[in-house]
Amino acid sequence: MKKQIWIPILIVVVIIVGVVIFVPKSKNSTDKEMAETEKEPIKIGALLSLTGTGVNYGEKTRVGIEIALEDIRKDENILQGRKIEIIYEDTQGDPKTAVTAIQKLIDVNKVPVIIGPIFSDEVLAVAPITNSQKVVLLVTGAATDKIKDIGDYVFRNRVSASPLSAYLAQYLYEKLNIKKIAVAYENSANSIDYKNGFIKKFEEMGGKILSMENFNQKEKDFRTQIIKLKQSNPKAVFITGHAEEIGYFLKQSKELNFESNFYSTAGAESDDLIKIAGTSAEGLILCSEAVDIESDDLVIQNFRNKYKTQTNKEPDFFSANGYDALKMIVMAGSRYGFTSSGIKKGLYEIKNFSGVGGLTSFDSDGEVIKPLMIKTIKNGQFVPYEE
Repeated sequence: MKKQIWIPILIVVVIIVGVVIFVPKSKNSTDKEMAETEKEPIKIGALLSLTGTGVNYGEKTRVGIEIALEDIRKDENILQGRKIEIIYEDTQGDPKTAVTAIQKLIDVNKVPVIIGPIFSDEVLAVAPITNSQKVVLLVTGAATDKIKDIGDYVFRNRVSASPLSAYLAQYLYEKLNIKKIAVAYENSANSIDYKNGFIKKFEEMGGKILSMENFNQKEKDFRTQIIKLKQSNPKAVFITGHAEEIGYFLKQSKELNFESNFYSTAGAESDDLIKIAGTSAEGLILCSEAVDIESDDLVIQNFRNKYKTQTNKEPDFFSANGYDALKMIVMAGSRYGFTSSGIKKGLYEIKNFSGVGGLTSFDSDGEVIKPLMIKTIKNGQFVPYEE
């Protein structure tokens, strides 16, 4: 009898052992476990304007990413033998092209995270797609306030328009004693938010807007707007847009003897502006992110030296943001796995990351928290402004 009883029990035990040994791991395995077992390269997308409009911004960002990649590869403990593959797609600065490119990165390349794009109009076109597909988007260049509300998978490593322009407005009103100002702005999502944020803060403090003119992206003739602004006889003009348009605006203002002091936002910080405006750009004051390339920090100096070697130019916040973006993605992925959910979780936890672009944190909306700086153009270079 005992033998007959143990036979069924033995059969059950054998079946259970077989299931444990031979049945594959459940789909309930964590993202990190799945990522760690894979030996394929870690694919990271980069959606940048590498030709056409905004090529200067895009190329700076690309070089920053590549320098970060070089530094990461030297640290064998970070990836534990795995390789990173950066898959670049060119938006040409165009939202429609950006949509096509991002669909390729998601559907064909199967990337869990994408760096970029540069312009706000591009981001507004692609971010809803990445968010719905649960692919992380880390924006390094666009500033429109609307990015904040797109979704849980969208992050931004650049200070958005409203706080930056409010910072500048307060500085002009309180530090430079400017109580009246004219405004010129580009008809783009980025610049409209800069304009609105500046005016709101400036008027709240008691400042007066004398006149206001707008212009289109890629425009090169601003004589009509300049003549209209001159009629209000402003001693100060706040202008926001992309570097090329601001460059032409400054150049033509000097040609038309428009004697006013000009103040701008981070989009002005580009070699394109100085190349176009020449000496007309001297004295422009702008608010931008506090990238301190003169710092004694070894990471910053390593980055600066490599950037200058490759480009023969000084780095700025576009290249710094590209560098920091890849570093933070790798930090997040190393902690929780190189999947969209793992990277997302890791980015939300980043607080006081000591990057090239200054101490960086993300808030509950995926918006960056980092210091700002007032700069000026002196002898053809962007330098910290000294009163």
